[in-house]
Amino acid sequence: MSKKGDTQSLVKQAADALLHEGVRPTQQNIRERIGSGSITTINKALNQWWQELGERLKANTSHPMIPDPVAESASKLWHQAVAYADARLEKERLDLESRYQAQVTALEQHEQKDEQELKQLREQCLSLLQDKERLSDEKYRYLKQIADLENQLLKASSEAGALKRDLKQQGIMTGKGSGGDSVEAFIEQQVTNRFLKEENKTLKKQLDVAINENAALKYELARLKQAKQ
Repeated sequence: MSKKGDTQSLVKQAADALLHEGVRPTQQNIRERIGSGSITTINKALNQWWQELGERLKANTSHPMIPDPVAESASKLWHQAVAYADARLEKERLDLESRYQAQVTALEQHEQKDEQELKQLREQCLSLLQDKERLSDEKYRYLKQIADLENQLLKASSEAGALKRDLKQQGIMTGKGSGGDSVEAFIEQQVTNRFLKEENKTLKKQLDVAINENAALKYELARLKQAKQ
């Protein structure tokens, strides 16, 4: 028989002896009793002993082979081992349940954060839509003002042309005749035309700004919609 086999046999014999004495066999007290052997070999032999002990206890019900004191001690140790296993299993179950609850809580918090971010995106979209409507209204108003100014400019240009023709007919452009009132009217008309041209330029600049802002809002709205998806 090999040295390993001898150690396993000694382990089982020592376990029987300890059980007979009412002491639960362990790696430590078995090694102290046999005086040699590695922890791995002792542990493997002890596990086999426990399995064989269960089979021996079952066989003892029909063919008694183990003394009553040994059987009682083994039964007591067996129940202790089962209770220990149940307690360990319950602890593992509680640990798993605790980790599960922690994961559920973290998931709920993450969902709440996502809902809050979605709510903020919706509010931003609504604000951008309102700004877009406001800018569209301003754009329409500016276009109308520009159209009115252009009509006024055309009318003023037409009146200026007519006034020039009247002045030529009256000889004012060549220095003939008096016509002081007509000259003043012509100058006033020229000033009005210049003012209308400047006002038209200002409104066109404002319209360009509104168009650029509207385009920027459209881009931002599209980006937010894509982020929300």
